[in-house]
Amino acid sequence: MALAREPNFHSAFIIAIQQLATRMALNVSPPAPFLPASGPPAVQWNRWLDAFDIYCQAAQVWTPRPEGEGAPTEEATRLATVCRNLLLHLLGFEGQRIAKARNAIVDGQTFWQTREQLTTVFGDRPNVMLARHRFRERQQLP
Repeated sequence: MALAREPNFHSAFIIAIQQLATRMALNVSPPAPFLPASGPPAVQWNRWLDAFDIYCQAAQVWTPRPEGEGAPTEEATRLATVCRNLLLHLLGFEGQRIAKARNAIVDGQTFWQTREQLTTVFGDRPNVMLARHRFRERQQLP
């Protein structure tokens, strides 16, 4: 109880908690790369992107989508750059190759622009087997 009476105890406690949270955020494991090798991805893009969002939030590098016309702060710009670099890194080698071939990765883009471009490249594709099944099950009306 003697420690609680010291005037700097509260501020020292807060600083220690913030340092612990920072160390814990650095120890969060990222999701597996989306497309490390050629072939179909192991997880659908939307599910992988949700896991990536959770990872960025847990690692304390998440940046919300900018709203309004105000210029983003320096810290928001830094976090957006970190998020974009993490996103590109976790695409995997084959994912990066495909995205570059389809011009989805362009220098100077923000995190949100890059994310939208990658969603157009890797987003939901029609299920070919389901489309074939539906086609074969069609019947002509009398």
